[in-house]
Amino acid sequence: MEALHTYLNTLTFLVIVLSFLVAYLTTKLPIRYGIKFVSLPLLFVIVLMTLHYHSEIVGRPIKGTPSEKFVYKDHRIFKDGDKKLIELWAIDKNGSRLYQFAYSDDAAKKLAQARERNKKGKPQMGRPVMKPGKEKHGFDTEFEDIPIDNLLPPKEE
Repeated sequence: MEALHTYLNTLTFLVIVLSFLVAYLTTKLPIRYGIKFVSLPLLFVIVLMTLHYHSEIVGRPIKGTPSEKFVYKDHRIFKDGDKKLIELWAIDKNGSRLYQFAYSDDAAKKLAQARERNKKGKPQMGRPVMKPGKEKHGFDTEFEDIPIDNLLPPKEE
């Protein structure tokens, strides 16, 4: 998978560099204005589409915390410049998601407990909690064990 990401990054870089080279040559060479009028906006669209599809294929984390029930998979704590952040890997109704939010001691403690229980074979279900009279702030989430009945396939009758 790492080779694919490296390939896509290199390919994106080459498309952008070649587009700028073609744009430069188009403006400097004595070509009819009609060709220049069509080719420069077309190159601009190609660069934008390349950047858009690159981020769609490679992906990026969702800023913020999950807003609905999710199954905890893993997390990591890291520093980005001077900010400490948490990345949470979760599975919700839309599939596998990566969330990124600001570090807090409470969130780190809850996630460490969820990781330990998950390692012991007890999958964890996260549920956002709205405190009465407060808007959602930070990582207000509770974890609970997923009942074994929900993990087994349905019985055939």
